[in-house]
Amino acid sequence: MAQINVRNYGAIGDGRTDSTHAFRTAIDAASRRVKASLGLAIVQVVIPSATSSYRVGPLTIPTNVELVGTGATRPRLLPKASVARWITTASNARNTAIRNLVLDTYGRVAEAAITMASGTSGFAIASTQITNGAGTPARAGIDTRSGTRNLAISACTLGGITAVRLGYNPTNTSIRQTTFKGWVDRAVWVRSDETYAVNGLTIDSCTILPPAPGGTVRQPIQINGADSKPIQNVTITNNRVTGPGTDYNDTTTPGTADLISLHRCEGFTVSGNTVTGGGDVGITVAQQSRNGVVSNNTSFANFSSGIAIGSGTSSYVRDISVSGNRCLDNGRVGRNDTTPAAARTGIYVQGAQTVSVKDNRSGSDSATTSQLYGVSTARSTGVTISGNDLHGNARSSTYSA
Repeated sequence: MAQINVRNYGAIGDGRTDSTHAFRTAIDAASRRVKASLGLAIVQVVIPSATSSYRVGPLTIPTNVELVGTGATRPRLLPKASVARWITTASNARNTAIRNLVLDTYGRVAEAAITMASGTSGFAIASTQITNGAGTPARAGIDTRSGTRNLAISACTLGGITAVRLGYNPTNTSIRQTTFKGWVDRAVWVRSDETYAVNGLTIDSCTILPPAPGGTVRQPIQINGADSKPIQNVTITNNRVTGPGTDYNDTTTPGTADLISLHRCEGFTVSGNTVTGGGDVGITVAQQSRNGVVSNNTSFANFSSGIAIGSGTSSYVRDISVSGNRCLDNGRVGRNDTTPAAARTGIYVQGAQTVSVKDNRSGSDSATTSQLYGVSTARSTGVTISGNDLHGNARSSTYSA
């Protein structure tokens, strides 16, 4: 690949010098080289390691241009002043990337550190850390606008921010081998409305550590569609999600709600995940979700259920297979406990239709457990329960409200 070095255009990584002009000039030179190649070349804007940080204002990445850090340590970028959106792709940009950088929003980015502008296609964010060194965090580390396609996030670390916010109608997004730590509000937030819906989302082999201490946080992974625009084709596999040890309703130290939450989703797979250590429910599928598989997950020590299909406000959750999961020692006992007995269970099916609960392990191997039931059902029809190992629950293997 052709390379253009920001140092050759006057960038100085001393933590003080404003290098915005140097970065923008280097990016413009890269774009001209792309156009001279009739759009066939990928040109990298190289950012060498520095003794301190590069201070830069808002940047726009055009088609076939990549921002790439080089050197023994990843170069760090800081915003030179307060901005709404910091690094943005050009409208309808194709084949862009950010690799091997540290982006420290430093309390100066109000909306998003990285934004895909409308029509962006083929954007890779790899081996990059997005963090907040001081002040109020950005509302998103990575954010999408309408028409985003083929976004790939891999081997990144995101912390001190509401990490990934997928809005409008992104298609074919993947988040792989990425670590979320000290996040605020949500780690991955997917939101649709009656106009736009996400189609094609993979979250695989990620580690989501507890959120930043204090305050009220929500789901680490929240996938939330709309009644007329359900989110299509979601795959959540092989992730480890750890709660903070307190739940969302705790009046003393608010923690997380459900650790993995799918609302109004169609055609989904949630498999091979480990969810533990706090959260009203480990994995929830609710609010008109349908045609999905929840299999081979491990959910333990959550405050209500290990896995919940439907909820007290759900309707038309249907055609769900729950198989091969391990739900152990869920259900909290103690202060501020408002969870009903029916919900202190390994697998809870409520307000759902045509649900298969098969070949799961739900109970405890210890002498004492706070998990009252292996499987509970309420307001549901067409639920089949077979081949499950439900020994070791405090009250009974099954419960029907």
